[in-house]
Amino acid sequence: MRNSPVPTDVVVTIERKDEIELRYQITVGTDLSGWELIKTESSNSDSPFQRIYVLVQARGEGKQMRGLSFYEGSFVEIDYGGLVDNNTINNLVNVTWDVAHRQVEVYNDYLKSISEGPLFKNDPVLTRPDLPNPDTTP
Repeated sequence: MRNSPVPTDVVVTIERKDEIELRYQITVGTDLSGWELIKTESSNSDSPFQRIYVLVQARGEGKQMRGLSFYEGSFVEIDYGGLVDNNTINNLVNVTWDVAHRQVEVYNDYLKSISEGPLFKNDPVLTRPDLPNPDTTP
């Protein structure tokens, strides 16, 4: 992916945990619901909220794929456009899982204080029960 002609974008988002969970429902449950799921990993219900995904729009030249990592009050999105083949897919899987594991450390060491701090504490809690639950939708 490093030599790809199309840049790879990495976006890190910090919000409250409930907002990240809603973002997860929207992103995976609706926005990317038609994309091919390559790999996923989810935390147990008794551990911190974590979901990791690699999804492919389509294979071939000029296509897109995304690596997504949701952890508590943080979200990392890796967006790649260009040649999507088995090699680039495997690279994105490896990068996404490496980023997700590092994200847990960075969140617990630093980002948690922002996510749970005064910046977001007075924001209303948003819920969307009408959205599909990606954890139960095939």
